[in-house]
Amino acid sequence: MNNMEKKYTFLTSIPGGILGIISILIMTILGTLSYIYYPSDEFKLFSYVVSELGVGEGALFFNLGLISSGIFVIAFFFKLNITFLENQSERLRVSTLILGLISSSSYSLLGFFPLNIVVHMILVFNIFFIGMINIFILLFIILQEEKSFGRIILIFVSTAYIISILSYFFTLLFYYDIHSQFEWAMVFLFELWILTHSAYLLYLNIMNRKKEKI
Repeated sequence: MNNMEKKYTFLTSIPGGILGIISILIMTILGTLSYIYYPSDEFKLFSYVVSELGVGEGALFFNLGLISSGIFVIAFFFKLNITFLENQSERLRVSTLILGLISSSSYSLLGFFPLNIVVHMILVFNIFFIGMINIFILLFIILQEEKSFGRIILIFVSTAYIISILSYFFTLLFYYDIHSQFEWAMVFLFELWILTHSAYLLYLNIMNRKKEKI
């Protein structure tokens, strides 16, 4: 077994579903703490952008949440791409891994740049827009596979998440006054997207173990 095969075997052994769920738990707990420590009379949920929590009194919790949660998101994206593109061409696998790496690493880096608006917006673009391209590819592959209840849920959530991303960037450019509501919707759907795909990865992992025992 050469080095490339060893690395691939190691990556495929990572419990991607658990990694995705851990990332959500970290961001939920630390994000909630940042909201609690933000003066309630100043922060109006859905009227302020999500990243406002990264500059409030509880900013440390929010930014630490992005950084630490993002590390797990990186590993989650690797596992997700490897799982769904295992039978695809090497060029497609490499392309999606690069897209996933750019998107997920930007998620973690966002915690380091809460005040630099230019860098902040570039990272937001990477997380959601470049990430959307990766999700489009995954969705296209899922649509080609035999349909099951789990895959139908993935298709539904992925479609809703893609629509939320497009809606967010549209309102950001043309209806700035209401873009914060769309940002919250996009973030919640991002978390839901990770959760549903994590659950599916865990399901696949359980089914594979059952097959190995037979």
